[in-house]
Amino acid sequence: MTAVAAAVGLRLRLQAHPSGRRLVDRPQLELLGRIRGRAHGRWGWETEIPMPIPGDMRAADARATIPGCSVVIELITRLSDFQAQSRAALLKQRDLRADRVLLVLQDSDTNRRALREAGPAADASFRLHTRAVLRALAAGHDPGGNGIVLL
Repeated sequence: MTAVAAAVGLRLRLQAHPSGRRLVDRPQLELLGRIRGRAHGRWGWETEIPMPIPGDMRAADARATIPGCSVVIELITRLSDFQAQSRAALLKQRDLRADRVLLVLQDSDTNRRALREAGPAADASFRLHTRAVLRALAAGHDPGGNGIVLL
């Protein structure tokens, strides 16, 4: 086939693709399943929450609610730009009028390194860490602040 293509001035390229369709957001859905699995049944859950602003195409990945507390949850498999990703999450918290926002990160060496590099900037807006957040969610209580969870 390559010789035939070359004879008429073409270059043959062959690509292989996995059979079947794969869900592009599967890693985020797995993270969502892990955080939901650690939360008390008292929490109500919604996914893909659109912004209540006409023309705004953003959506929060998830929102968990109990009476008196609404928590926006952003699912991040690779923390690549802390400032941009945290700012986007905080803006969603503001625009959805949520009480809290959680960045739920896939637990990986890359994400741990990125958090270390973010240093005090991460703690300034997200003062709660994995254990404290998971403890509150498991008890069915307001976490009491914004947080970052590694799962």
